[in-house]
Amino acid sequence: MSEIKLIPVSKLLLDLENPRFPEEVTGQRAAINLMLKIQEDKITNLAKDIAVNGLDPSENLMVFESDDEPGFYVVAEGNRRTTALKLLANPNSADSEKFKKIFNKIKESATNSISKVSCVVFDDEGYEHWVNLKHTGD
Repeated sequence: MSEIKLIPVSKLLLDLENPRFPEEVTGQRAAINLMLKIQEDKITNLAKDIAVNGLDPSENLMVFESDDEPGFYVVAEGNRRTTALKLLANPNSADSEKFKKIFNKIKESATNSISKVSCVVFDDEGYEHWVNLKHTGD
């Protein structure tokens, strides 16, 4: 079962078990920085686009409630968008001075500021079907 909710970016958690991660991560800051490391150009370009155009209205994030952190939601689909949003909200989340400067510059020139995101909230593992379909076509 699922429902659509507007959720503050501050209440979204990157999936620490994201299949894109080549190594184990502990904590949100590490996840943000690893995502940035492995998807540098995509995250930067996505942040620039979000800052000007906002989020694609045809693509909701898919999330589920965190078992470990009540009131927070783990992003099952949309971790790159979430990373870009978190870095736009707080460029100091980046460990690298290079990326702090890049995201500060993007933030300063932004015509859109996004504090809440439309999410499909799943109360079971039904999101797995949609994530697999999206990424594999099967």
